[in-house]
Amino acid sequence: MIIPSMAPAKMSEGQCTPTKTRDILMKKLAIKNTIPAFLWYPGDYVTGTMHLDFECKGAYVDLLMLQFQKGHITLHMIKHMLRHRFDEVWPQISDKFTERDGKFWNERLKKEKEKRKYKRAHRRPLL
Repeated sequence: MIIPSMAPAKMSEGQCTPTKTRDILMKKLAIKNTIPAFLWYPGDYVTGTMHLDFECKGAYVDLLMLQFQKGHITLHMIKHMLRHRFDEVWPQISDKFTERDGKFWNERLKKEKEKRKYKRAHRRPLL
């Protein structure tokens, strides 16, 4: 005899099934495996940008953030970010980026991201 309160509940539409729950957890894990930040070295930044005006410094930081999100940036992306100031700003900060096959990146940021990724992959799991 089944006691009414112990009877298996019917699943309503939209209710989480074990498969949906697993998919949600996998998405959360994928998000956790992304690298959300990188180390910033103020002394190196100040020394390396001392000759730039505020506009160029801001553009440089914005392009670094874009590279961090995308892995590399293209000339089209750079022009989109700098808009009508491209011709004035890009020549002043272009030496901070390496270019190959139409892709640009800041070597220091690339190395920092790789270090973080390596350390994250090899850290001890929390108990």
